[in-house]
Amino acid sequence: MIRARATAAISRSTADVFAFLDDFTKTPLWNRLCVSLRSPDDGQRGRGTRLEYRHRTMGREHTMLGELAVYAPPEHLRLRFEDAVVAIDVDFRITPTSATSSALEHSVEVVLKTVFARLAAPLVRASLARHVATETLEIGRLLVAAGGVDPRGAS
Repeated sequence: MIRARATAAISRSTADVFAFLDDFTKTPLWNRLCVSLRSPDDGQRGRGTRLEYRHRTMGREHTMLGELAVYAPPEHLRLRFEDAVVAIDVDFRITPTSATSSALEHSVEVVLKTVFARLAAPLVRASLARHVATETLEIGRLLVAAGGVDPRGAS
């Protein structure tokens, strides 16, 4: 298993941070690999809600299916995705540091399932650490820049 973790202090409430992360239309703004993240399920979100993650890796678009493994507003969100090659857990823990500030812990765990994928483990490990750190900083920047509203005008 390959793990990466990053933290950020964000001048927004835990509810604001959770709402931003829970708005899957915003995921491509802070995750440079993401083409889209959506739930094919209608209605309320909760543990077990199905997810579809489309991402671009090495110039090709791929789709991974997954679910909400933990859905505990406004403090904890975990998404789990899997395909034939890899299983990925994306975890967000948000803790209040004051009434208007939060600490965000963002961690990702990757299990490489094939021999070919495991050969790439050193590259995946280095890339994942950079990716998680960059994502975490970008989430904080977007939230602070416009008070939780995307400064680029997307909804």
